[in-house]
Amino acid sequence: MTTEKRNGFRNAVMAMLSAGLVALALLGCDPAEPAEEAAPPAEEPAPAEEPAVPDIDALDDGVLTYATGVVDSRIDRGEWDPADIGLQFTSEYCFRTGQNSNAELQFADFAVVHLSSDSMLTVASLVDTGDTREATVELGDGGALRGRVDRLIGNEEFRVETGSTVAGVRGTAFEIETDAEGRTTVAVSSGEVSLRSRAADDVRRRLEEVVDEDARLTLSALLDDLDDTYTVSADQQTVVEVQDFAEVDEQLASAEDTARELDRAPEAEREQLRERLQTLSDEIRSTGERTRREPEPLSDERRERLSDIEQTLNFRYIARVERAEELGLELQGLEAEELAAALEALNEREPVAEEPAEDAAEDAAPEPAAAPAAVAQLVRFGVEVEPADAVTRIPGRPASQGSVRGLYRAGQEVTVRVEREGYEPFEETVTLGSDPRQEMQVTLLDRADEPETDPDPVDDAVAEETPPEEAPPEEPVEDPVEDEPAQVGLEVSSSPDDAELWVNGRRVGQGSYRGSFRVGERVSLAAERAGYERAEQELSVEEDPQPVSLQLTARPVEDRVSLSEQALVGELAIVATVVAAGDTQGRLAAFELTEQDRRLRGNALWSSETGNSFNENSYAVAIGDEFHFSGSSEWRGFRARDGEETQRRELPDDAAHMFGRAPVDGAGRRVYPEDRTLRLYDSGWSETESIELPGGSSMKPLLENDYAFIADNSGTLKQLSLVDGSVSAAVDTAAVQPLGHAPVRAGDLVVFAGRRGTVFGVDTEAERVVWERRLDEQENVTVVSDIAVSDRGLYLFAGNRLFALDASNGDELFSPIDDVAAAPAVFEDMVVFGTRAGDLVFVDQTSGREVKRQALNGVPSTRPLVYDRRVLIGTADGEVVIVHPDGVAGAR
Repeated sequence: MTTEKRNGFRNAVMAMLSAGLVALALLGCDPAEPAEEAAPPAEEPAPAEEPAVPDIDALDDGVLTYATGVVDSRIDRGEWDPADIGLQFTSEYCFRTGQNSNAELQFADFAVVHLSSDSMLTVASLVDTGDTREATVELGDGGALRGRVDRLIGNEEFRVETGSTVAGVRGTAFEIETDAEGRTTVAVSSGEVSLRSRAADDVRRRLEEVVDEDARLTLSALLDDLDDTYTVSADQQTVVEVQDFAEVDEQLASAEDTARELDRAPEAEREQLRERLQTLSDEIRSTGERTRREPEPLSDERRERLSDIEQTLNFRYIARVERAEELGLELQGLEAEELAAALEALNEREPVAEEPAEDAAEDAAPEPAAAPAAVAQLVRFGVEVEPADAVTRIPGRPASQGSVRGLYRAGQEVTVRVEREGYEPFEETVTLGSDPRQEMQVTLLDRADEPETDPDPVDDAVAEETPPEEAPPEEPVEDPVEDEPAQVGLEVSSSPDDAELWVNGRRVGQGSYRGSFRVGERVSLAAERAGYERAEQELSVEEDPQPVSLQLTARPVEDRVSLSEQALVGELAIVATVVAAGDTQGRLAAFELTEQDRRLRGNALWSSETGNSFNENSYAVAIGDEFHFSGSSEWRGFRARDGEETQRRELPDDAAHMFGRAPVDGAGRRVYPEDRTLRLYDSGWSETESIELPGGSSMKPLLENDYAFIADNSGTLKQLSLVDGSVSAAVDTAAVQPLGHAPVRAGDLVVFAGRRGTVFGVDTEAERVVWERRLDEQENVTVVSDIAVSDRGLYLFAGNRLFALDASNGDELFSPIDDVAAAPAVFEDMVVFGTRAGDLVFVDQTSGREVKRQALNGVPSTRPLVYDRRVLIGTADGEVVIVHPDGVAGAR
């Protein structure tokens, strides 16, 4: 007798009721469900503790309809919590997915997106005012989402913001991915996605502030044309980087300023300004056409993914339903457009009594009016699988690795298929009940454990010679049931208590976790947190397991990159992920930042000797995709990625740069400051014009819109037009020969310092000095390095001390800090700087209170560079140290 083959799985559908859980509502009823079952019998009232179905009356809701793996949510910047299927969200919600995890989010009834693994999405806005319906989401760096957006009309909009672009989705299936370098990839299979920079998007938001109607219409038409210029159409894909929009953004800022200037100008000057605005608009259109990247044909890989999205991403939930129950409408299974039309008809129809059937007997008793259609109930259905990395497939949903959970209709048939290489596949169709939460557990059988299914071979000769004995009647035998190993609960925590926890290679949350495991099962645990060593532990689960605490060891120094045998000077410059530093001998070196094992590391790329002599205040600056280094002898330009020389010019004495002067990029122009001239260049470094500086200057200029702000050697702060070189404002101060640094903007004031250590806050519109402050009453201290600015204060480096001033009045925020090695930088709500004792120190911006301190094993010699929540700082040993502040002792 052939042994019956075991099916290789264990499954049970378990209903779990909770008094606090309520089913969500959809219109209509399942056609397969008998009408008499649509409502519960009158004699069986619902339990008292079961709340009524909520009355959802606004479309400005979203809902989490599907998830696999670890999906967390939070409101604004609150604590992360596991996100439950059916969670209704509005603006300021944020979602994140772990490794091998994803989520499906529906925005009202017009957009649905699939958030991929290791991604973060913030709901910036989700509103419906009747006249306007829009949703805006922000996709974090390194994330990916795919989506479907219903065809939008009028004032409807769905936007995806990334670090480099704002994508306006116009009724389509699309895919958007970002990387750590800020690049955005956009792919479209149908419809269109228009791309614009964040700066252009801000201009569009501010359009209503432009008073002059002609100017407002001119800007609006320009922005519409730019959207059309940077459009990705069906079967196309493109990559967008921040610098792709740089030239247009600079010109657009000038156009907006012209429009605002027009609002303030006398009537006699307005026509000229309108003409200038039109000319700028035409130039911007031309620049857009010239600088845009031509989209490429959609790759086969993306086409396949998007095709899958179009088939699996469906609208599953409509938030607003009015009078549907009394109308008895059946809306299940309608496509989005049909459903929208049906909902629109709700407000136009009235309940109508059902007409008797034509073939009914005349003498038959009148039938009672048809009962209203029940509201179809949404239930939460989850599938837990073992092994945890098996692939789970449910028709109409994207295939997922591991356990899944989603929203479905009560009464719906759902087919679940689970498979993994080396295991028997599992497939079963279940009909969902009405309980709010239902779960299926599936354990695949390893093929290595499969029992033999063929009977033992029999010798044919023996079988012929020996007559068979008559067998007694066979007793029914029950299949043996193997005892399942006992399940026990295992508690895992981490220190620090906000580390990410991983169990058997799957992210399970932050800080703490409790799970059920079989006695004797091997479990791999890990905890990760930025600025700390990864903690790992493997164990065999015991009958009475003790709680496990994973202790992470702080490791704030992520890498040390050796660039020179000489001290690094001034500041570090960065282009995308390439960092450059100069040393005291005029040598320039660059390295690339990469992330490995959640740590930022540097790999040396290139170096170049220059003819510049020792000058501790000269350093490289980033302009476009190049580094520029000017000093006492020559001006050199290098392509950031490979160090190829792009420019080399010998400098006469009146053009040489000492004390930190350097080329400046901004306001759509590139400016090289000389002793008595500002030389202007285009993006290809061809000189376009020069502006004379009566009185001379040893500063760098501050560039804003069409103006340059710079103080001459006698202390007069001038506002110079970059268009015609005219002086539109000149404010005399007591500053004496300001050196090296550029003026900074602090609110309505322009701030700079004289050579003797007096700082001035100047209102250039009113043309007056608002305040002045002497840094040291006893001795002169010279400010050469650029001033660090935050919304709380000004931070200056002079005489190996850090000074902090209130930007509004020049008052001292806190007492000067001594033994500072180089200029400071602003990091979050702190000021960070190096000390001559070899430490990296973080202090509070307003009080100067020390927050944390990290020994660097080297004396800092440059201003800190803040990148990706890390701090990079050069040392006198020629190294750049990469520090993650979260791991520094004393972290809050």
